[in-house]
Amino acid sequence: MCKIIYSRILPIGKEANAMAFYPFIVVKKSRRAFFTPFVERHERIHLAQQAETGVAGIILTALVALAGGGWWSLLALPLYLWLYALLFVWKFLGCWNWLQAYQRNPLEMEAYAFQRSPGYLAERKPWAWLSLS
Repeated sequence: MCKIIYSRILPIGKEANAMAFYPFIVVKKSRRAFFTPFVERHERIHLAQQAETGVAGIILTALVALAGGGWWSLLALPLYLWLYALLFVWKFLGCWNWLQAYQRNPLEMEAYAFQRSPGYLAERKPWAWLSLS
């Protein structure tokens, strides 16, 4: 499972309550009252996304390294961060609005769509967010 950490600094932003950084959920101390079961489930969905993309990143890193990719093959390790950023930019270029780009990111869409479903993580299919893009 994950460990919940309370921080004075992270996550950054006035409205941010928590963030997932595998295998941790980091909760802003000043927003602790807003860390509801829905927010926790939202972050646990992100942890599931990070776990599956983490495995894919390790495999991709190994394949690129075996093909002679050198040290830069390590750039594939944080695959979730790359995917999240690329999806955000892609959505932003489609609407030129930061909030809409965040809300249209398939990784966020999955987390918001199922944060109120208690049994979702038990029945979640791998790479479920791909069907939302």
